[in-house]
Amino acid sequence: KKMKTLLDQDYMKLSIAAKTKFMLKEKSGSATPSELKQLAPRFGWDVTDEQIKEAANLLRDAHLVRFTD
Repeated sequence: KKMKTLLDQDYMKLSIAAKTKFMLKEKSGSATPSELKQLAPRFGWDVTDEQIKEAANLLRDAHLVRFTD
């Protein structure tokens, strides 16, 4: 199921999801979308709030991350 969720996406969404996962690792696995957006330029990435939220949802749907309160 994880693979199907990922394979159903276009390459840009997958790229942003991979970058989001990488940034989460840099933040010790926990970060808000706003924190991730602020971190992105350190790696030369320019992403919108909406792209980060969409990537986070994709990662969640693939059971690669979970949301906390």
